Amino acid sequence: MKNPLPFLAMHFYVQCMVAPAFTMYTLISGKTSAYHLVQHLCEVLNVQFVKTKDSAKLESGSVFLCNHRSWADFFVDQTICGGGAYLSRMMVWIGTPVTSLWAWLSHSTWFFNRKPGIDRSAFGKWINSQFDERPHPGLIAYPEGTRNQKDEPLKLKSGVLQYAYEFNRPVQCVITTNKDTVVNEKAAKLNRNVICVTHISKPLYPKDFADSKEFVVSARELFVKTWETAYNTKPEHGDLYSPPYGLKEPQYDEVPIKRRLWILRMIIIFAFIYYMYQKRKVSLVSV
Repeated sequence: MKNPLPFLAMHFYVQCMVAPAFTMYTLISGKTSAYHLVQHLCEVLNVQFVKTKDSAKLESGSVFLCNHRSWADFFVDQTICGGGAYLSRMMVWIGTPVTSLWAWLSHSTWFFNRKPGIDRSAFGKWINSQFDERPHPGLIAYPEGTRNQKDEPLKLKSGVLQYAYEFNRPVQCVITTNKDTVVNEKAAKLNRNVICVTHISKPLYPKDFADSKEFVVSARELFVKTWETAYNTKPEHGDLYSPPYGLKEPQYDEVPIKRRLWILRMIIIFAFIYYMYQKRKVSLVSV
């Protein structure tokens, strides 16, 4: 194993410096931007973005089907997709509490409780309600269902595709190379100056298909073709660019769910009052 210190230092930087700084800014200003946080991380590592010459433009409000390679996915893909949102289980709060707090506050991750026997129709309606809270560029999904560092894609799970079909959401495949070179958490490694090649497919529109089965089959085929195009394109044969491609330039927006902002502000205020009360109590006892 190579020296793990750069990897650990980056993890510390994100959890203890970047995420708290963005959270504090949001608490004070009431504004937020998931895109600018992840873009900053890409700038720190000097990730170089190249798109294939025949990449389509991203379409707002779509479901973006991305390849799941490593932890780098969570800032590289979100940069490419203009600050699109993620779906995530509540359990991730245990491993990454600070970034999870930021993601919850900024509404850049939609947290849910994963349990057996979930009502897919109700879950789909809940996802749609999250879209309504803020006009996100789209939803970033990893339909392979697990991290896959093989040379070919896994068969896609049908859940998110069924959702897209039922609620008439376009899907686009967004495949990016070398994310596991940027960060490889299994080996505790990270690298700077990595060139990531992205191929973006044209949208698939559910209304163009007779049924969900036909839609799912087409999405799976498109995912494979998009994968092959991305991984078979050399960086010098693509175009260097600044994401996102086709979406409006991300801005700092008002916090979409303001009650979350005020809940957190009140918790901090009461915690500070309690701390001062305890401190005063101790000082009186010592006198």
